[in-house]
Amino acid sequence: MYTVFVLIHQDDSNIFKGGHHHENVTGNQEFSGVPKAQFKKNTIQNYRYFLAVFQKAFGRRDVTEVTSDEIMEFLVKITEGLKPSTKKLKYSLLKSLFNFVKNTAVPDLSNPCDSAVLAKTFRVSKLPPWMILERNAATYASRSNPI
Repeated sequence: MYTVFVLIHQDDSNIFKGGHHHENVTGNQEFSGVPKAQFKKNTIQNYRYFLAVFQKAFGRRDVTEVTSDEIMEFLVKITEGLKPSTKKLKYSLLKSLFNFVKNTAVPDLSNPCDSAVLAKTFRVSKLPPWMILERNAATYASRSNPI
């Protein structure tokens, strides 16, 4: 039985621990292939805050018992009034967290964030392509830097 909870420390010595199996992520190791030194300070603080909110909501529950519906409810509540790109970022962060747990502690874990409904709800819609109106060659010829 694995319980997953997030520990938030100023020194980043223990970012994640899972149940009886402990994985430490130190400042010298990489997360998602990007060295910690390349993360902006605000990004780390924002992730730390969001994961603390997640920890508060889910406590020390068994990681295998967290459902897609609970993740949906949590994300809808926590991202209310935010921009779609921010909502997607929060969803992606949770999905990455569960993938991390799966890759390091619970190989048979079914990621609750892999739900098609969640992916569709928290995707950012693409803007329609710009429509180019008629080009006037004379206008472009008169400019010093044509587009």
